[in-house]
Amino acid sequence: MKHRALPAWLFGSLGLAALLLSGVGILGLLAMSAAQRTRELGIRVALGATSGRVIRLLMREQMSAVGGGLLAGAAISGWTVRFAESQLYGVRAYDPAVWSAVAAAFVAVAVVGTLVPSLRAARVNPVEALRAE
Repeated sequence: MKHRALPAWLFGSLGLAALLLSGVGILGLLAMSAAQRTRELGIRVALGATSGRVIRLLMREQMSAVGGGLLAGAAISGWTVRFAESQLYGVRAYDPAVWSAVAAAFVAVAVVGTLVPSLRAARVNPVEALRAE
C-alpha cells in the first residue's frame, strides 16, 4: 500500500497545479476578451444600454463559451483518464464528486473572470471608449 502513496501524492500535486494554472488561464482569457470589446460596449452604452444589460450580455456570451469548454474538456478527460486509472489511489477514475468539484471550480473562476471585467466595462464612459483605439 505504501508503494502507491508517492505516485498518488505526485499525481495529486500535479493535478492541483494544473487546476490552478488552467484557472489563471481562464481568468486571463476572459478578462482580455472583455477588455478588447471596450469600444463596442461604449457604443452600446452611448446608444442607451444599461449597465445591467451590458453585464448580462458579456456574462451570457462568455459563460456559453466556458460551458462549451467544460463539455470538450470532460469528453477529452473521459477518454484519457483510462490511461491513468491504474495509478489512482483512493478514488475511482469516474468519481462524480471529483468531476463535479473540478467543474464547479472552473465555473467559479469563470464567473469571477467574467464579472469583474464586465463591471468595469459597464462603467466605461462612452466618450472615452469611442476615443480609445
